[in-house]
Amino acid sequence: MIEPPFRRKRIRLDRQVYSWSGTVFSVTLSIADKEPIFARRLHARPVFDSIFQGPLSLRTQCYAACLMPDHLHLLVRPRACDLVWALQQWKSWTTRCVHALGWIGPVWQRSFYDHALRAEEDLKAAALYIVNNPVRSGLVGDWRSYAYSWCWGESPSR
Repeated sequence: MIEPPFRRKRIRLDRQVYSWSGTVFSVTLSIADKEPIFARRLHARPVFDSIFQGPLSLRTQCYAACLMPDHLHLLVRPRACDLVWALQQWKSWTTRCVHALGWIGPVWQRSFYDHALRAEEDLKAAALYIVNNPVRSGLVGDWRSYAYSWCWGESPSR
């Protein structure tokens, strides 16, 4: 029996969902090969700052962000754009930035994981879950002491 060719598992919602400006998404972007690129401040700081000051900030409203050494969590709402497109553009932009700082090789994995928050889900609880990732990983005792964890209502540049 001939095996069918490998098919990538479809993890995306229908494309138009990513353009609904009222929908908030919890997004996880992984680093290629789980390389802890962002354990280095040299690479982490400009990528984290670009969430608030770069092209992603123009296309999304960010409610929480946590840049871990080998992945990124975001809680975002698209602003009259396709979130998939906005994240692809931002990943390309940050890859060029990290390469300019001396990193050689791929930065981000091909796709990302997402979850559209349901109406009954609490935005603040989702944001706190995201920013507490370094606490659950044992990196810090309080998320506020982690340089790359931010929740709306807090200053993004600490």
